Order: sequence, then C-alpha cells, then structure tokens
Amino acid sequence: MEPKLVLILRVVLAILYQEGGDRAESALQESASWGYDAFRYVTTRPREVTDGYGNSLGTTNMREETFNKLKEKYPEEFAGKQWALVADDDSLAVKAAAFNLKRIQEEWGGKAPDGLQENYTRDKYLAAGYNSETKFLDTYIPNEEFGPAAKGYINRFDISRQIASDDRWCIYMQVGRKSNSGRWLGNLLFIVVILGVASYCYARETPNSVARRHAEQTVIIGHERVYFESNCGNAGCSYEYMYLVGTGDGWVDKISGPGLTMGGRFSLGGPEPYNWGIKGKFDDGCHMTASPQDPTSKDLTKWDIDPADVQRLRAGDITAVRLGFVCGEG
Repeated sequence: MEPKLVLILRVVLAILYQEGGDRAESALQESASWGYDAFRYVTTRPREVTDGYGNSLGTTNMREETFNKLKEKYPEEFAGKQWALVADDDSLAVKAAAFNLKRIQEEWGGKAPDGLQENYTRDKYLAAGYNSETKFLDTYIPNEEFGPAAKGYINRFDISRQIASDDRWCIYMQVGRKSNSGRWLGNLLFIVVILGVASYCYARETPNSVARRHAEQTVIIGHERVYFESNCGNAGCSYEYMYLVGTGDGWVDKISGPGLTMGGRFSLGGPEPYNWGIKGKFDDGCHMTASPQDPTSKDLTKWDIDPADVQRLRAGDITAVRLGFVCGEG
C-alpha cells in the first residue's frame, strides 16, 4: 500500500465502522444490508431528479459521483469497476474509501484555513471531507468552520475510531460479509417486507434512540466535545456530552441543534458558580439541559483533554459544560 494510504489507514477504519459497522454482525443484518443497497440503487435516479443527488451504496456509503471521480483520478486502480459493485464487494468499497481519503488529502489538505487547523486534527478534517466534501469550497473554507452536520459526524469520529481499533472488530472485518450461504433466501424475504416495514420502523423510533440522535446533532459552536457518557436505567437512557469553553464567553448563545429552542435559566443548587443551568426543548418534545460543571467533582482522566487544559480547568480559566438529553420517560 502507498505510504499516504498507510498514514490514513486509521481514518479508513473509523469511517468504515461509522458508515457500515452494523451491516453484518448477523446473517439477518447481512441479508438486510444487501436488500437495503438494492433498494437504494433502484431509487437513486428518481432521487437525483428531486434532490439533485443520488443515494450512496455499500459498507462505506459511497455515491456514484464520488466513485466516478476516483475512476478519473486513479484509472489504473479502478479500471473496469462500476459504482454498483461497491454494494456487494467489500474489498472494493474499502479500497474506494481509502483512495477517496487520499484524494481529499491531496486536493483539500493544503487548503485548510487557520481556523480549521486550530480547532480540528487532520484526521477529523479528512472525516468531514468524506462526509460532505462538496461543502469545502462554498462553506467550510470561507467560514473557517464546519457546519452542524459535519460537526456531528466528526464528534462521533473518535468513538468510531476507538471501536474500530478493537481486535474483535478487526477480526470481523476479515471474515464478515464474505459468505453467501443462505443469503439469497434472506435477500428475497427482506425485499418482500422492506417497503411494508419501513414506515413502521420510522414511526417506532424509541425515545432512547431519538435522545441519542439529538445528542449527536447538538453542538456548542466553535468548541470540541471532550467526554461522552450514557446513563441507562429502568426508566430509560439519558445522554450527555462535556465541552470545554472559555469562562464567561457566552456559550449558552452558541448551543445549536436541529429543532432546538432554548428556554430560561434555572437554579440547580450547590456552590457558586455551578448552581445554574439552562433548558432547551426540541420540536418532538425531547428535552436538553446545559450547565457548567464543577471540575473537582469529575474524573478528568476519562476526558479527552491534555494536562495543560486540566490545570486551566482547575484554575477556572476555562469552564466545563454538560449537555444532557432525555426523551420520553428517560
């Protein structure tokens, strides 16, 4: 493998998990994956007419336009290969993802403005490009900042990279999605029921899954997440993220998420200056709370921060902010 591809191998693994890590952990998922891609393939042309872009296919979720760019830039690597093959050829899908990251690095790596270089690592910059490369020119570079969708994607990136580095998952990548035994019957059954159950599945989203989605999509603009935690009990689950912000920099006004309306301030009790919070409510009725946290009550060894920031946090030069999300009775 070329040196540049070796350098981004960890990004490939993280994206592979983030885009398709749940496609083949069982025979049913494998069959469902094939049927899902088949459905997306036959509906991509109608979507191009209505939305201006088509569907993505395969375990690395690649669009036809992107695959064709790879064929044009690396003809010797993808000669005779068609986009539809990524749906059923995992080796081609992974190879295309690796070369797409290589292409993004070559085309956009040297164009990152100071704002993006200061706030994001190279790996996260590449991941944002994989998620929505088309916005580099008209949004990301002029604004020197990623949009909400890209931020949500790269905020999940560290978790995906950690899971992808697990030995058990690597073994799954070597042996998974390769066997065809019993596959065609599963495919047939899946195709028969896919249209009938699709609307039901969307309507039956659990409160926990909705809360998790809100947690992933809501950000404090201009700041990175440093810790994630989920708390589950008999009543359901809540999800929370920690951010580091400048003390007194108006972080409340920077909280942003799809369908989120910020509410009023409320008292939490306890010592100053951590005895207050602010409420938010989503269009679907889910709730968010945000509050500054006392660093002396937290195990900062679990947080993704360097020792210098730990000292600044202890000294009060920066503030830790908790965002919590609950839907239903969770």
